[in-house]
Amino acid sequence: MNIAETDKYEIGAFKLATDIQTIDVEHADRYTNDTGRRLRIYHPESSWCNETGVDNILDVINSSIKPIVEQFAYCECVLGRAWVNIHCDPGDCAFRHNHDEADYTSLYYVNTPKDCGNLYAEIDDNTYEFIPGVGDLIIMKGWVEHWTDINKSNEARVSIVCDWLVDTDK
Repeated sequence: MNIAETDKYEIGAFKLATDIQTIDVEHADRYTNDTGRRLRIYHPESSWCNETGVDNILDVINSSIKPIVEQFAYCECVLGRAWVNIHCDPGDCAFRHNHDEADYTSLYYVNTPKDCGNLYAEIDDNTYEFIPGVGDLIIMKGWVEHWTDINKSNEARVSIVCDWLVDTDK
């Protein structure tokens, strides 16, 4: 099911079941350019993923999320970086941005309380709205501008975000 029916399939929505029920946010840092918190998972030039105890999340990324991204992209991809977004306070949100350093970006929703804020994406001057649910996986090209409403609930909206690069060695 694609939420943006375009010829180029810039964005798609899928349902995915994983064994991730909760995420320990003890090591989450306050964003510097956004509202909310970020738990770092993976970056090729850093060892922080080993320090935060997120091996199970990396396993899910590689075993469950990566195959869907590759099917959507029609090519093999490698993980560029990954993190967990935690919008835990009322008023937290993701400001308008893109991931232009990535070929594709994926967002997997782990926790989505009522009134936690919808996701918006803009493609060719058209704005698409997505109401996130637990288990939703959104994949978009890295250049797609996107943002969220503010979290109006007293619970955290939690998503795993991955930036993917086309594997040019394949």
